[in-house]
Parts: sequence; C-alpha cells; structure tokens
Amino acid sequence: MRGKAMAPKQSDPQFKLRLPPDLKARIEASAIFNGRSVSGEILQVLEQYFPPEPSVGELVDTIEMYVNFASRSRCSRIPSRPER
Repeated sequence: MRGKAMAPKQSDPQFKLRLPPDLKARIEASAIFNGRSVSGEILQVLEQYFPPEPSVGELVDTIEMYVNFASRSRCSRIPSRPER
C-alpha cells in the first residue's frame, strides 16, 4: 500500500525499542497532531523512509512512459533527412 501505513495487527511481529525521552516525546506529539497512535506514527515514518518495492507492472508502465516520451521528443527535434 503506497502513501498510507497499514494499521498494525495483533498478529504482526513485535519488538521492544529503546527511545531517548526527547525523541519519544516528539513522536507522541506528532502522533497526536496527525491523529494516530504512536505505533501508527512510527509506521507512517518508516513507510515513507522505506517505500514498498514497485511491482513488475509498475516498472513496465514506467519504462513504457519513458520510451514513449523519448520517441516523441526525438521525432520532434530531429529533422528529416533530405532525399538523395
């Protein structure tokens, strides 16, 4: 899922994390401001920093877009050859 972190489930793996008190306070304040839990806030930041890998279809679409752009750009800038 892009752009929005998924809510954690009880079955998701868990681990303990030690945070300096000032960082914990900043995360809590950000979570309140954004209307999320502390866990949800941490997940959102991690999702932004580590986005999911694109699918093969997304990669193909991107390549096709660049190929189409390059072919249109080339055609509009390269004059046709004079006939011999």
